[in-house]
This record gives sequence, C-alpha cells and structure tokens, in this order.
Amino acid sequence: MSAKGKKQAHKQAGQKPTSEKTEIIKSKIPVRFGLIVILIATLIAYSPVFKAGFTNWDDQGYVTENPVVQQLNAENFKLLLTEDFVANYHPLTMISLAVDYAIAGDSATWYHLINLILHLLNTFLVFYLVWMIFKKLELSYFSEMALVVAALFGLHTLHVESVAWIAERKDVLYTLFFLASLIAWMKYLNSGKWKFYTFALILFIFSCFSKGQAVSLAALLFAFDFLFKRKILSGKVMLEKIPFLALAVVFGIFALNAQQEGEAVAGFTQEHVSLFERLMFASYGYVMYHLKLILPINLSAIYPYPPKMDGSFPVVYYIFVIPALAIVASIFYFLKKDRIVAFTLLFFLINVALVLQIIPVGSAIMADRYVYIPSIGFFMLIAVLLSRFLKKRSSSFLVVNSAGAGILVVLAGMTYSRAQVWNNSMSLWNDVLSKHKTVQLAWNNRGNLKYDAGDLQGAMADYSETIKIQDRHPEAYMNRGTVKHDLNDFQGSLADYNKAIEIDPNHAKSYYGRGGTYLAMNQFKAAIQDYDKAIELDPNYAAAYSNRGNAKMNQKLLTEAMQDYNKAIELNPNFSDAYSNRGIAWVVSGNFDAAIKDYSMAIKLKPNDGLSLYLRGLAYISQGNRQMACFDFNTSAKLGFQGAAQKVMEYCQ
Repeated sequence: MSAKGKKQAHKQAGQKPTSEKTEIIKSKIPVRFGLIVILIATLIAYSPVFKAGFTNWDDQGYVTENPVVQQLNAENFKLLLTEDFVANYHPLTMISLAVDYAIAGDSATWYHLINLILHLLNTFLVFYLVWMIFKKLELSYFSEMALVVAALFGLHTLHVESVAWIAERKDVLYTLFFLASLIAWMKYLNSGKWKFYTFALILFIFSCFSKGQAVSLAALLFAFDFLFKRKILSGKVMLEKIPFLALAVVFGIFALNAQQEGEAVAGFTQEHVSLFERLMFASYGYVMYHLKLILPINLSAIYPYPPKMDGSFPVVYYIFVIPALAIVASIFYFLKKDRIVAFTLLFFLINVALVLQIIPVGSAIMADRYVYIPSIGFFMLIAVLLSRFLKKRSSSFLVVNSAGAGILVVLAGMTYSRAQVWNNSMSLWNDVLSKHKTVQLAWNNRGNLKYDAGDLQGAMADYSETIKIQDRHPEAYMNRGTVKHDLNDFQGSLADYNKAIEIDPNHAKSYYGRGGTYLAMNQFKAAIQDYDKAIELDPNYAAAYSNRGNAKMNQKLLTEAMQDYNKAIELNPNFSDAYSNRGIAWVVSGNFDAAIKDYSMAIKLKPNDGLSLYLRGLAYISQGNRQMACFDFNTSAKLGFQGAAQKVMEYCQ
C-alpha cells in the first residue's frame, strides 16, 4: 500500500496518522489565565518607568528638542515622512512620537506608558505566534511552551533598554508590526488565502517604516519554509518572496544612507580595523548575547569597543571566534538532524546578523536593544527542549513548573531593578561609568547634566575626562568651551572652540558657541561671521539666527537684526529667547506695544524668565503703565533677577 493509502486507512479507522513528532499532549494550564498573569507580571516588572523622565541620550533629537515633532501640521508631517532623524529613517516611529507630543507635550510618563503598552502587545503577539508555530508542529505542551516563550520575552531584563528608553520607541513599534506580519504569514501558510499574504506584506512595510532592522523578516520567511518542509526552490515559494526581498533591499538602502549621513556608520574610535577584527567583534557580540540571555548581569546602556594596545586588541576578544563558530556549526548540524532546533537557532541568527557590527554602527560593540526580536528564537529553543523533557518525564511537570516560576520571579525582580537605572540621565550615565570608565558619551552627557544643574566645575571635569579618553572629540571641546565662556575665561573658551572646529570644520554648534564668546568679547564682526557659518552648515539653526540678530543689534543694523529674529521664530515658534530679543529690537525702534507682546510670548513659553519680566516692566514704564511695570519688577525680583529689586525701589514704593 502506498504512503497515501496508509494515511487514508488511518483516517478511516479514526486514528491520527503517526508523524515524526508524537501525539499532542494537551496543556495543563488554562492558557488565558497564564497569559493574563504574564502580562500583569510584566507590567509590574516595568512599573518603575512611570517615574522616569526623558534622558539626554537621543531623546532630545526625537522629542524634547525636535520642533518638527512638537508641531504636528501638514508641512511637518511631510518632513516626518521624508526626512531622517537621529541618523535613522523611521517615519512611523516619528509620527507616533508627534502624536504623543500633541496629546501629552513634554510629559515623559505618557511616552513611557505607550512604550510599555507596545511591549505588552508584543508579549501577547509573541505568545500567539509561537502558539501557532508549536501547534502546527504538533509539539507536546504547545500552549504551555508558548506561555514560557511569552513570559521570558515579557520579563527578560535584556529588554529593559528597548522599553524604558523613549528614543527606542522604534524598537517596540517595529516589533509590533514584525510579529503581526509573521502571524499573517502563518495564516497564509495554513489557509493558502492571499488576503493573509497581503496583510503580511503590508504589515512588513509598516515594520520597515518603524525601524530599518525589520528587513530581516524577508530572510526569516525562508526559515519558515524550511521548518514546515516547503519546497524552497519551487517557483511559487520563490515568487511569493520577491516583494519582501525587494522591499528589504529598498529599506536597507534607506537605513544605510541615513546612518552614513548621520555619521553613525564608521570604524568607531579605531583606525584601520580589518575585516577579521570586525568579524571578531561580531563573534564576541553573538556569543555575549547568548550568555546575557542566560544570565542578564552587568548590563550597560553602552558596551564600548576595547582599546587597541600595541597595535592589537586584547586576546580574549579573538577567543570568542571559537564559540561563535561552534554555534554556527551546530546550526548546520541541526539542519539535517533536527529542523525545529535549527529553526530556533536560525531565527536568532537571521534577526541579529545585521547588528553584529560587521559594518560598525555607532561606538558600541553590542547593545541590549539589538536582541529584542532575536531573543524570541532563543526562548523558543528553551521551550522546545523543555517540552521534550516533559514529554519523556511528565511526572516532573510540577517540579519544572515550580522551578520555572521561581526563575521568572527572579527575572522580574532583575528587570524591576534594571528599569530604575533608566529613571533619569544621571542614574543612567552613573551606571554606565560604574562598569565602563572609557565611554566618552557617558562622560560627555553627564557633563551636560552637571552644566544644566549649574555645576560648572563638575561639568568641566567630565568634559576633560572625555577629551582625556579620546582627544578627537569635537563636542567635548565645544562643551568645555561653553563652560569656560560662562566662567569668563574667554581665551580658554576660544581655544576649545578652535580645537573643536579644527577636528570637525563642519560642526555648526562649535561655530555657534565661538560666536557667543566673540559676542561676549564685543567682537561683533567675528561673531557675525561665525553665526553665518553655523547657519550655512545648518540652515534651520534658529538659535544662530537669534544670536546673529543680537550681534547685528550691537552693530546698529536694526532691520537686519529684526529679520534674523523673525527667521528664528519662524523656524521655532516656541523659542522664547528669540521673542525676548525681538522685543528689545521693538523697544529700540520705539514700538512698545509690539515689544510687550513679544515679551509676553517669551514669558508664556518660559514663565520663570526673570529677564523677560524685567524687560517687559521697562516697556510698561516707557508707556507710563506703572502698575503693570511694578507687577513685572516684583515678579522678576522674586525670581532672583539682578536689577529688578532696584526698579522696585525706584518705581514701586
């Protein structure tokens, strides 16, 4: 009898055909209850994010200092669709942040809430996708194993960076569409209906519009073909992949161009890094991701590249090539011996391959956020092995279940603790520096925090440490130049700005900063030249227009100054200093009504602006409105603005 005839005979006898698996063992846990517990536990584990604020790491470029996001109109919506932001092309991510800003403004809690909601949705989708896969494969305890994968995904400490960092909205958003696309693909495979194929393709496009890393889905589809024994080289199977592959190439080019234009693609801080050395770093990251998924300790927002000593990197990094090759070799082994295990390993490798730093992106050798999706493959491997163990020793179910619950509780506690690190920028950078003393970004950004808090000496020390680590750091020189300016060390300030410009002649902010020092030194022509250069390099530099207006005012160029203030306000309608500066120009021209209007706008945007209150008081005095003037002088004096108290004594007794 043929194989087909035997199968039909089994069916006629009411028997299930024997497969290479065994019969499905039914779940012992109510699925809905288990899933609800997982989602609640995940919510609790990540609850510290509700007390967290924005960080000074990319959150400025995405939200807090991004006028395009802060003004959701037709013109800016077009920019969100077409422009790169923070060296990435991800229009859906930017639109989601713009919607958040329209709803909640600069309330960080809202952004964290949305990120966490997306993570919870992703946890549910992980469960559903894995449930569909395991059920189709007829795995033992398929529902329970899907819950295991969902629990590990939702609670794993390595995912805190993707969820707790507002700038990583792109990670949780692209994953949402990525998983939904795979679910639609599974439905297409199960039903053969083209509507599900269409859904999968559209959701894939949405995922790519959220983050470039989504292009890996196109290659992952071939792993699904392998898993379900489809004829990969058949015409139909190949043709159905062409749209996905074409889109992956297009979005891959978009992503690479955005990284290059944003100067994120580079050889980090080292020169002449060979291909083998890059493969060595890729091996290190590949192995470390596995180890940190097993034991998520010593996590850091930044893992720096090792320093090159005597022309070579530390030997330990070369050793990682061996276990990396062993893992890859095991994939080839399991391709023939065990396609399910091979699929889980391929799921991880395919999704992590593009971020293994073979093409160096940024200044970190690895990043926790890079394994947000790849980790699903690792967790599926754990579930598969666990299901096989329980199938052979079902009596151990209670013991395994109790041990697993204990592990998840510990994991949730670690995640809760790690989430607190992202509470604010200071806790974040202190954590990085406690583990890696050579991270320039951490020193520089912590210096920015100290500067904003008025700790000029502390900021100076951190900027100097940044330069000590790597003396070709234009931003650190620029920042230190700003501190020296504030300390009235104008010559030292100019020296640092000159060094920043020497390192990077296209660094607009350095020209802007040096222009400010020249302005303080009453060298107005030199200041205007620097502001001209800053605007040439960045035509949308609102602050440069405003300060150039100040320099022109001192040159008695009132009309040109007014044009610069108008341009600054056009570029950034929420720029309080530009309104205040234009108010001064109106006073000089004798238009006190216009001046008061601009001062009022500046005060509305910055209620504690003692200077604008003081200036508006002077404008009211010029109009003879002593009552309103005294209100402003008193308020300004309470805010500690020097000179306001004298005006109170003069006009308000």
